[in-house]
Amino acid sequence: MAKSRIADHFWAEDNKALNILSERMQNSNSTCNAIRTVFEKRARIEEEYGQRLLQLSEISLSEFEESYSTFSESLESIPTATEAAARAHIDLAQHIKQLLETPLAGFIRNQKEQWKMATTRVGESQNLKSRYIQGMQHAQSKYMDECTKLSRANSLMDYNARSEIQQSLHIISSLEQSYKQSLEDLESVSKQWVDDWRNTCETFQKLEENRIDYLRRTIWSYANMMSTVYVVDDQSCERIRTSLEVIDISGDTNAFVNKKGTSTTIPNIPQFVPFNNDHNDPLFNLNLNHLNHSRNNSQSVNSEGKGSNSRNTHEINIPVADEELRSVNDQLRMLPLTSEIADTKFVHQMVKEKK
Repeated sequence: MAKSRIADHFWAEDNKALNILSERMQNSNSTCNAIRTVFEKRARIEEEYGQRLLQLSEISLSEFEESYSTFSESLESIPTATEAAARAHIDLAQHIKQLLETPLAGFIRNQKEQWKMATTRVGESQNLKSRYIQGMQHAQSKYMDECTKLSRANSLMDYNARSEIQQSLHIISSLEQSYKQSLEDLESVSKQWVDDWRNTCETFQKLEENRIDYLRRTIWSYANMMSTVYVVDDQSCERIRTSLEVIDISGDTNAFVNKKGTSTTIPNIPQFVPFNNDHNDPLFNLNLNHLNHSRNNSQSVNSEGKGSNSRNTHEINIPVADEELRSVNDQLRMLPLTSEIADTKFVHQMVKEKK
């Protein structure tokens, strides 16, 4: 498609065309500043994000793991990968500042300076042209007025005013020369204005096309930078995945057993050791036999079934030769079982009486 030329489509008697182009340049400048703001804020975000990732990478994940295990080695890859990603984002922030934001700010200043020079030059030409137009219009008005005055005098056929007519003709001739000279001057100034305006249009088109091309290349570079840091992030994640793939759970278990194992022998379970009544204490033997008999009798009652109203008695044998204690034993046999505590109290009472 053929490219249109701005200089062929923006002509006007007043400043309408200049105002349109100036407004377009102001909007273009606003777009550039908006993109520069994006670069500035994105660089700040990447810098802060990188610093936070760097702090995160300082956390040791394998501190409490066995140093010889494959799982410990895998955990060590996470801070390493995180640090690599952090460095990439910090570098990205610097690249955005140095390669995108700062050059774009310079480009914006250059655009403004060139457009200002172009509009200043054409503005001066436009002002000069306006003054010459006013001068030409003034000379034209005076010339036309004098010609109108002479025409009226001729229509009256006033021969007495012949001298005045001659004088008027002389004035008209002078005014005609001034009028023609103003037209020549205006033509010269107008030609200069046409050249200046054409150059201004060419400058505008060049600036606008350069702006679009520059921003396109800049944003392309920005996208490539984003892709690069994302690739680094993915590579960091891939390092973690690779380290996880080499974890040997059985190997780690075997290594832990080999290095930390204590013994393969199961400790013995303690067995019951009966009390050795070396002093042959009759009261101890009486209580012990009474406790055993109570336990056996309870088991017998449970085996006969629930609901029985019969009361069993405890038989207490006192393995001593003392006839008085044996008599106590016989009396206990005749007593019904109330409770182990009651029997024990009775025994204590009988022994105390004996003493």
